[in-house]
Amino acid sequence: MPDLIYHAAATLDGFSRTMDQHPDEAVELVQEDLLTFVRTLKAEATAPIWLCGGGHVASTLLKAGLVDRVVVKLNPVVFGSGIPLFGSDVDQTALTLTGTKVYACGVVLLQYQTAQTSGTA
Repeated sequence: MPDLIYHAAATLDGFSRTMDQHPDEAVELVQEDLLTFVRTLKAEATAPIWLCGGGHVASTLLKAGLVDRVVVKLNPVVFGSGIPLFGSDVDQTALTLTGTKVYACGVVLLQYQTAQTSGTA
């Protein structure tokens, strides 16, 4: 499945190295360069942009300074393996905790700001 980017235009833009089209018509697979696309999207954004997906796209965007916030949903389950939040090529990045929310089911939502947006970079 592709990494999905949600934004105010109410479209789902997908990035995939293996798919030519997505089976869900609501998802538009983007063929242009990821960084160019996201820079343009951020410049025109009127609301937050969300990335949902694998670590490769997240790492690419973080390394390019295009990630303002990292939101982690911590589930009270141990799997032993899974998809990493970021790829192995990402540099160590300082994050500032800006919010938490604990749900009755045990899920914890952690919100962090990246150094480039907190004024510490």
